[in-house]
Amino acid sequence: MTQLAIKPINVRSLIPSWWPRLLAAVVAVAVIGAGAFLVVQRANALPSDAAMKVGDRTVKISELDKRIKVLSGLYNVKQPTDADKLASFRRDAAKSMAVSLILERAAKSKDITVTRTQAQQQLDKVIESQMLGDQKTYEQFLATAGVTESEVLSEITRVIATSRLYSEITAGVPEVTQAEVQSYYEDHKAEMVTPEQRSISNIVVATEAEADQVLAELAKGTEFAAVARSSSRDSSTAAKGGSLGPVQKSQLEDTYAKAAFGAAKDKVFGPVQTSNGWNLGVVTDVTKPIPVGLDDATQTLTQTLTTQAQTKAWNKWLGRQIKAAEVEYADDYRPKDPDAPPSTPAG
Repeated sequence: MTQLAIKPINVRSLIPSWWPRLLAAVVAVAVIGAGAFLVVQRANALPSDAAMKVGDRTVKISELDKRIKVLSGLYNVKQPTDADKLASFRRDAAKSMAVSLILERAAKSKDITVTRTQAQQQLDKVIESQMLGDQKTYEQFLATAGVTESEVLSEITRVIATSRLYSEITAGVPEVTQAEVQSYYEDHKAEMVTPEQRSISNIVVATEAEADQVLAELAKGTEFAAVARSSSRDSSTAAKGGSLGPVQKSQLEDTYAKAAFGAAKDKVFGPVQTSNGWNLGVVTDVTKPIPVGLDDATQTLTQTLTTQAQTKAWNKWLGRQIKAAEVEYADDYRPKDPDAPPSTPAG
């Protein structure tokens, strides 16, 4: 995984669950799907330092702030600077935390527990996979993210518990039939292609001014790979002339993906700002989408339809749980549309 154009490290990446597909709310804590509703009461008896009350638990503003800080560090979610957008962000964050607490309560009611050892084992897998087992790299990640290992383990524990809860709730979903797979294939035949892939080389620098300097150097005819080796901050690709290798659009941060997949082959694009700096790229090869036959698509479609059926069952169950919850918000944290799911950010 490259440091600068590919999406940031995710501590959930090795947890075998449905979670990454359904969990991408404003603070990456609770996308609950359509059909889930919050029972919201008028906040007329909350303490002045409270953001909300879920059942008999009062959540202080300081608790919500800490939760936002931790998840922002882990998932690289940026809080808006615009006052109105920030207020909306915090309301969505409060709603996300409310749903998270409801899920925690449901897991406990079903005696679902996760030991520290189990959480640590998952964390060890992440460190081994994404950081090549390098403890110093992991410690640097913690420092950069502004989180502690205890907070990382708590998040992993929460994810595992919810994954187990999901598995229990959806265990009775019928298996997808071949007839259903074939019907879906025929109805979506135009979409049955392998995604376009592009081989991209990338240079990343710290500031826009530096990016402009690099662009000027490239405009003089200097070889892209040579500039990447001398100027790119991405130590994992600089020695390879900035090569990211073949990537799909979904693997890239949205702003970078839009530029990279809209660029002509062999033409420099950028500067493009991502979470890790300012990028200049060049597309060196393009593999166009290729039609996929039913036989080749069957396994993927079976998984897709199974997930859809499980999600429907989960949302039906979750909707009942949330409707039964007594969620009360302070005025500044009451969502504009309490009945809607938390908004999902791009990327």
